[in-house]
Amino acid sequence: RISVPEDGGTLVFSFVGMEPQEVEIGARSVIDVALTSDVKELTEVVVTAYGIERSTKNLGYAVTQVDSEEITKGRTRDVMSSLQGKIAGVNVSTASGMPGASTKVILRGYSSLTGANNPLYIVDGTPINNSSNYVYDPSNEVNRSLDFGNRANDINPDDIASVTILKGASATALYGSRAANGVIVITTKKGSKQQTPKVNISSSATFSRPLRLPQLQNVFGQGWNGHFAYDENGSWGPRLDGEVRLHGNVVDNSQQYKTFEARENLKDFYVTGTSFINTVSVSGGSDIATYYLSYGRVNEDGMVPEDKDTHTRNTVSLRGTIGQDKLKVSGSINYSNKSINAIAAGQGGDGATLFQELIQIPRD
Repeated sequence: RISVPEDGGTLVFSFVGMEPQEVEIGARSVIDVALTSDVKELTEVVVTAYGIERSTKNLGYAVTQVDSEEITKGRTRDVMSSLQGKIAGVNVSTASGMPGASTKVILRGYSSLTGANNPLYIVDGTPINNSSNYVYDPSNEVNRSLDFGNRANDINPDDIASVTILKGASATALYGSRAANGVIVITTKKGSKQQTPKVNISSSATFSRPLRLPQLQNVFGQGWNGHFAYDENGSWGPRLDGEVRLHGNVVDNSQQYKTFEARENLKDFYVTGTSFINTVSVSGGSDIATYYLSYGRVNEDGMVPEDKDTHTRNTVSLRGTIGQDKLKVSGSINYSNKSINAIAAGQGGDGATLFQELIQIPRD
């Protein structure tokens, strides 16, 4: 029982999961209203096996979906890095900080001590090989390897409509033993019927510097056991006193000299890294056909001086469908071309990496 103005008014009836209704009061004193269900709010549809759409509430296993807005919000160069921190039980890491390096995804922890723990990747219903590309240098005594990325990193994040993570044991049954460590289903964008041509342009720029470097002592200089040595890479020689000392080996009967003081070997070595990501796409459709065309380019130059750690990627995607409900034909073309200049990163044995060489430079 409520009080209303003399001229009546309008009552709004609403409830969670129901279509709201507005009813004119008029001269009535009793009003009966029946609300209808709002299907769009009650049903969430996800893509499971080979492009099949299922309602989330009808699935008997864990499934999580991330839409395109969440994927492109951080403007990362690859799809997998954009999932970091967005899905429970999903751990995303990179092999190194080098541009274009491989990205590793583990769902619900490691399941094997000796075997592979990578999930199965499905792109528009087609399984892809997401193994990393490593190049070994046979001329190097320590046989060091260089990382040139993996296949999932070649997909333009701006071309993705959604990423669905299947983590349950029942979900892996959809794809067999290859999906023992879970499934990552990637669905790409497509055009819509009866849509005028729509153009999307996105661009981003990122600048990076080392967040934290090792803390090194600045008391002792080149040498060992308190004694100076020209050929020693240790920093446990005499105390740094700021006096002028001979430096380096004798070359052509001459030798350099400098002040015996601490240097910022690591901090001064690295430069500001840059990353530029640009994508343009055109989509649309008629009553019987749809189309989607995009071009993306990534330009990255890491924190190592000069062009020793660069990554350039060009991607072109073309997708289209034609037909009606009873007969529909669809096709897609995805082209990726990338160029990487890579160096050995991280810390390895026998001075096999750049960082290992840097930390072995004496403090002076």
